[in-house]
Amino acid sequence: MLKMFVPCVSVFARCAPRQKEAVITALNGAGRYTLMCGDGTNDVGALKQSHIGISIISVPEIEAKQRSATEAVLSLRRKKGSASDAPSKKKKDEKSGMTMEQSLHL
Repeated sequence: MLKMFVPCVSVFARCAPRQKEAVITALNGAGRYTLMCGDGTNDVGALKQSHIGISIISVPEIEAKQRSATEAVLSLRRKKGSASDAPSKKKKDEKSGMTMEQSLHL
């Protein structure tokens, strides 16, 4: 049943590791080219089965340095201009719909 259902769907999300591997295997069996994107810990089986496997790995030390640098830049900007000159952290960007504070923590 999975082999009949899987080719009809374009994107699968929020699946257990075994389900991910089964979906990739079914798509490969249907002659589809597959791309799997995952964090690498639970997704190893599906990443190996896919034609293209992208492992997204988080490195807390690098993220902490990036956050620190962002905060330093914002601090310098606040010191250069008055609070009224600086863009509001709460004002949303027209394109992304996110506040400055939200976009800095991506």
